[in-house]
Amino acid sequence: MSRSTLFTHVTLSAISPRARLTATVAVVGCAFALSGCGTSTSAADTAPAGSGASSTAPAAAAPKAEVTLDSGWVKAGSGMTAAFGTITNHSSVPVTLVKGTSDKAGMVALHTMEKQTDGTMKMTEKKGGFLIPAGGNLSLNPGGDHIMLMEVSGPLANGQKVALNMVATDGTTFAWSVPVRSFAGAQETYAPAVPGMTGMTSTAPAATK
Repeated sequence: MSRSTLFTHVTLSAISPRARLTATVAVVGCAFALSGCGTSTSAADTAPAGSGASSTAPAAAAPKAEVTLDSGWVKAGSGMTAAFGTITNHSSVPVTLVKGTSDKAGMVALHTMEKQTDGTMKMTEKKGGFLIPAGGNLSLNPGGDHIMLMEVSGPLANGQKVALNMVATDGTTFAWSVPVRSFAGAQETYAPAVPGMTGMTSTAPAATK
């Protein structure tokens, strides 16, 4: 018998049977308690870092607008001309076009024609730009709303292509490639031919409704 075992035997023999029983129960109970604490694991302890039931999913991205110029065309000519067609908004949000640029013109503006009391048509800038409703369209026609191309770099002939980059209020740009077409109508005359085009007049007939 080892010294430690002899010591334990002697010590336990020195105390009463009732005391020995109490001590034994206490030791066994402590062993069970320690065993239970060592194997207990909370859901918080096993959850990955940064996770939690209170975390929220990332917000859905806003729908991206898609705007096209359908059946678009630019009138053949030089100096100043215009682009027509049907602007279609394929998205679920309204889009307002406010300005643009072109590879064939030094200046691009959004214009409309207004009939005057004397029967002439006056061309002015479209205040607020071109609003295209969600899922809707806007027609650009001679004698009505149109995209004006000024300071054209050279004569535009039938069959050529004109690049248009139209900008919406939120800065989104829509790139269109528009064919040039010979057109005998809409023989506009402008005065004065200066930036801003204030006070322009036109001999083009009023758009029918």
